[in-house]
Parts: sequence; C-alpha cells; structure tokens
Amino acid sequence: MKNILIIGALLLGISTISYSQTLSEKEKKGNDFYFVYDYDNAVQAYSQSKNLSTKGRRKLAESYAKVGDFKQAEVTYSYLVNNQDAVIPEDYIAYANVLKSAGRDDDYAMWMTKFVAVAPNDLRGKSYVANIADYQKIFTDPKVYKLKSQAVNSESQEYAAAFYKDEIVFTSTKQRTKMIKSTDNWTGLPYSSLYVAKVENGQLVNVQFLDKKLNSKMHDGPASFNAEGTKMVYTTNNHRDKSKDKIVELQLFTSDKINGKWSKPVDFKYNNSGYSNGQGFLTKDGKTMYFTSDMPGGYGGTDLYVTTCNDKNEWSNPVNLGNQVNTEGDEMFPFMDESNDLLFFASNGHFGLGGLDIFNSYKMNDQFGLAKNLGSPFNSQENDFAYISDSLHTKGYLSSNRIGGKGSTDIYSFSLMKDAVLEKQITGISMNTQGENLPETFIVLQDEKGKGIDSMLSDSQGNYFFKVKNNINYNLVGSKINYKNGFTKFNSFGFEEKIEKDVIMADMDVVEVIIENVITGIIAKNDTIKNVTPKDILTKKVELGQLIKLKPIYYDFDKAVITPVAAKELDKIVKMMNKYPNVEIELAAYTDCRGSIQYNEVLSQRRANSSIAYIQKRITKPNRIYGAGYGETNLLNACTCEGEVISICTEKEHQTNRRTEFIIKK
Repeated sequence: MKNILIIGALLLGISTISYSQTLSEKEKKGNDFYFVYDYDNAVQAYSQSKNLSTKGRRKLAESYAKVGDFKQAEVTYSYLVNNQDAVIPEDYIAYANVLKSAGRDDDYAMWMTKFVAVAPNDLRGKSYVANIADYQKIFTDPKVYKLKSQAVNSESQEYAAAFYKDEIVFTSTKQRTKMIKSTDNWTGLPYSSLYVAKVENGQLVNVQFLDKKLNSKMHDGPASFNAEGTKMVYTTNNHRDKSKDKIVELQLFTSDKINGKWSKPVDFKYNNSGYSNGQGFLTKDGKTMYFTSDMPGGYGGTDLYVTTCNDKNEWSNPVNLGNQVNTEGDEMFPFMDESNDLLFFASNGHFGLGGLDIFNSYKMNDQFGLAKNLGSPFNSQENDFAYISDSLHTKGYLSSNRIGGKGSTDIYSFSLMKDAVLEKQITGISMNTQGENLPETFIVLQDEKGKGIDSMLSDSQGNYFFKVKNNINYNLVGSKINYKNGFTKFNSFGFEEKIEKDVIMADMDVVEVIIENVITGIIAKNDTIKNVTPKDILTKKVELGQLIKLKPIYYDFDKAVITPVAAKELDKIVKMMNKYPNVEIELAAYTDCRGSIQYNEVLSQRRANSSIAYIQKRITKPNRIYGAGYGETNLLNACTCEGEVISICTEKEHQTNRRTEFIIKK
C-alpha cells in the first residue's frame, strides 16, 4: 500500500542533488525521480544499478517504504544497519519503523534500543524510552468510542475533515474532470481539491466543490475556518514557484467570505519558496493560526508553529510549539480544542503504534506539556491523522489508511458509545512553594461550584488520588497546619485515563500560624474541617508565650556573614515584624561540631549578633528581636567530633547544624 500522504499533506523537507563521478547512470536517474517524489520510478531505476552507492541504497530503502513495499525496504535497510562503515543513526530508526509496520515488535524494540544508544539526545528516542513500558496499554481499546467509515470515501484519498458551520469541508483526490487528468508523482493520483458536505444520520452526504475558483492546477487543501465560517485558511502548491530547486513547496492562503462569495486568496506573510507552510488551523475568532512547516530552525522534519493576527490583519512571527510537541520526525495536522486548552496533532516522531499516530498536549501558561498517544481505536499500525472533535470529545472525525478502508486514505467519524461510562484517576502531590513534598495534607475534591465530593489525607510522600467522572470541571483544595490553603483547578476532558495535578501551598505568616493552631484544636474535636467557622476562631484564646518556630537560616563554614539565601529568609521576618509591631522574637544561633567548644560559642554569638543587627536595622522597636549563641550544643544529627571522635559527615550534613532558629515569644 502506498504511503497515504500526498505532497499536500506531508510537508517534505527540501533536498539537494550532488552527483559523484562514480555514480552509475541508473543511480543518477533514480536520484532524479527521488528528488521529485516519484518513488515508483526511483525504485525501478535504483534496482537496475549494479554498483549502488551507500546514499543511493538509503534512498532506495526509503523509496520502498514510501510505496508501501515494506519487505524490500526491510531487506535494503538491513544491509545498511549491518554495514558499520555505511550506517548512520537515522538508518536504525528508519529500519525499526519498517519492522514495526511489518508487525515485528520485538525486532522493532531491538533496533530502537540501538538507535537510542547512538543518538541519546534524539527526541524520538527519548519518547520511545519514556513510553515503551505502556506499549500494550496504547493498544487497549476500551470500547468507549465507535468509528464509522464515511460514505464519501472512495478509491481516491479523502482526508482532513474540517468544521464549517453545520457542514464539513474535506480534501479529496477524486478526478476533477474527465478531460484533464494531471496526477501527483508520488501517489499517481489526481491532485487534491476542497469539497463540502452536509451531515445526515452520521454520514457526509451531498458533496460539492467548496468553490471552483479556489481550485488550482495542483494540490488544494486541507482548509480550516473560523466559528462563523467567514474566514478560511487553506493549503495549496506554490504553482508560481520559479526557484532553482525545482520543488514546488506548499503555501498558506487566506480568504474572506463577502456577500456569500470567497474573496481572492491572500498569501500568508511567511510563505517562502525555500520551504513549505501548510495545514493551517484557525481558532474560533480567526485570530490565531496553528500550522505545519519545515522552515529552518525547527527540530527536524516538519514542526508545528503558531501565529496571531492583529487588528491590521497582520500575522505575527511564527513561534515553534517546542520540543514537548515537536521532534526530529514529522508533526502535522494541528487541531486546537480551545475550550480545554488541548492541542491534537499527528506525529511519527513520538512513540506510537505505527506510521503517524494522533497525540494531544495540554497548554498551560502558553507552554505545551508532554504529548500523549490517544491509543486505539483512534490509532492503528497504519497512518492516523487530522483529528477534529466537539468540545466534549463525544464525536468528531479523523483520517486513516488503516486496513479495511475503501481507498488509500479514508475519513472516519467517531462517537462516544451510549452505554460508555468513563472514569478517570486524578493523581498529584501536595507540596510547598519551594517544591518540597508535604505529607499528610488534607485534600478535598470539589465540583466547579465548590461542593465537596470526596476527601483524603495525602500519604507520607504527599501523594493523593481520586476517581473522577469524564468531561467535568473540578477543584482541588489542600489544607495543612502552618500553610495557606492551596487551590488547583482541572478538568477531565480529553482522553487521558490518568490526570496529574499538584496542589501547592504557601507558608503562612506568624498570625496565620497562630490561627491555624487554634483551628487545629477545633478539628481534633469535630474530626472535620468543614465545621470550622470564623466565630469558632474568634471565641478561642491563644496562650501568650506559645512557642512557634519559624524557618531557620544557615551559614557557610566558619562564617557569620549573612548569605543572600539567608537574607531572603530574614527579610520575611522583617516584613512580618513590621506588619505586627507587638511581636517579639528570640533567636538561637548554633555551629557544627568542628572547632573547639570555646571557639564555637564565640562563633555562634557572632552569628546571633549578625542576624539581630540585620533585623534591628529594618524594623520598628528594634528591641523586639534578641537572642544568643549556643555553640555546638543541640546538634540536629549525629555529626559529633569532640575528643577521639572523627566526624565523617558530609558538608551538607554539617550545614544542617550551622543555623539560627527563631521562636516567637510574644
């Protein structure tokens, strides 16, 4: 089976031809065919060469793979990977992918392991290492979604469905006219065009040209529209390309619907005859576009980019979506679910089932997270791509050349099964703002209106988990003594079976700590936090002189100088003491065991004086801070070194003892 992706779908990078004097005429001819994507004729030419060069053999192996002859591709790549004088890292992963397409999973794993060994920093290899343990899980089909082949499918290629108001626009290579039969070198199929169809009973029907005026002499499509259906971006070949490389790149064009007609297409500002831009996806307002490009500066192959349009209708410089999404392979066909900040895309660089797989990635603070494989039934061992869906992910479309289709590429609709009950797991860690885990934190799961659903204490490492229903917004609230409550919002939309969300809690100031200690007594009586009211707090009395420890500060070895790190902690105390002018604090400074007892007493007093002086210069009523040095007394670990004892502690362990502690006395 031929590779499903015509030039209009797979944005191939630009190559160059350099002939050596030793190349045979057949190999030179093969290079010519390879250069213009005519892989069938490239195979014939290369195969007839008696003395094929290493580069020629590599192009022959790739050409076999492009036309779907995986058996011959395997034989040809096998020669390369077993020839240590000829092999390059890319041969290992290409050979591994051919083996995966043939269903030889064990051999695939072996050669991917070799690829990781020779290219440890390659993002594709890292994705393999991170996900190989879940390989079988990706195959698992929970029978939650049902796929249905669409009636518009034919022996040609139908792919890349797009929402267009209440209709669907898609791309097809069905013959435009009987008089003109121009075809694509790679696929041998006619060039693609844009069609529009109505949706009836789950099928695409009443197919028509979207607009005959938009059809060029070469590939047109795919397309994307704003929510109102008044703005369109679509992909077409740059048929005016006169560049010396003789490769016709892809270009993006926009058009507006005015008085029921599409306006003359406008070139995307960043179109370039040196590389391809295509597969644009418009957000609902038409102001943001995600697209695919092989422009210079990417991670490799084709990458995904984003650009925004200002009030003057000018597009901003494209921004690469980063290495959580893009790899050295090909990433393409972006679809952004704005309701859930979830990007869907196709990739052959991330770990998948075979060929192109569909992935998603959450967007948080303008950054995209780890790409996650949607698994089956969305993905197969063939090529799966061009995913779109409604905001609840209950129905949508994808494209695939999986076994059982009508043509080389088909459009499938998917829908959530009526009896499907989706349940997911939310996991996370309770931690402070410094990233330190907070064990035994009280975590409450709430609905989006703040109503409690479930609760638990995080374990000794701060871990917690809940079972949640699908497609719902939730809140997490974390509570712990001496910390401000932490709030985290999340939702269960999308396909992840396991959602990871941490709850982060900030340190309280001294008054908040005192109130929290009051609350603690109430919690002990009622055994629940929800019964605590402001009135309960006000009627409780806090004993004067109650001791509450603040965070200690640390010193360098044999020094009493306030370090920048220590100054940050002292500034917090200064801020608190100025906010509460009646608070009094006693400090106690300590040393580690190294040095004599007498010397350490002097050193600790110097440290106490340094901290006292630092704070007194910055607060009202300076006499509210006082203290003393206590030498090497009150060590916090077993790092003793007096008399015959020789300490074997690390520097970090010794520093634990070189500290100044603060106690609120009033």
